[in-house]
Amino acid sequence: MSKNKRGLIVFICLSVALTLLDILVVEIVYRPTSDWDNIYKYHIIYLTLIVALPLITTYKLCNLMPMATWIFFLFGLEDTLFYGLQGYLPKIYWGVYVCGIWEATLNQVIVINTIGIILIAVYIIAVVKLNKILGRWV
Repeated sequence: MSKNKRGLIVFICLSVALTLLDILVVEIVYRPTSDWDNIYKYHIIYLTLIVALPLITTYKLCNLMPMATWIFFLFGLEDTLFYGLQGYLPKIYWGVYVCGIWEATLNQVIVINTIGIILIAVYIIAVVKLNKILGRWV
């Protein structure tokens, strides 16, 4: 498997796995118990994973592609996938920041998500080109 394909697969797997983790924790631990006052503890762990896992996989693979995961999260794609995997998209993303907007509307989120997808595509194309030019460490 090529380096670019491996990096792309890791990016996709990290993004989906972290989203699934979020669904499981929120829907199994916090929503049934309504323990929203303590969700910040989970968010600290979750944000640490969002930062650390792409860094670790980037280092281990010697490939910058997994860092696209950060764009995925920064532009709210995780939140859209979170709801989409549960079968709906809300009109308002209650209790969620999407690219700095608190409780953004679906229309706002779609625009922000589209920008994120474009940036991910540009980033991936740039990494592929850098891999051709620089070789091992990109």
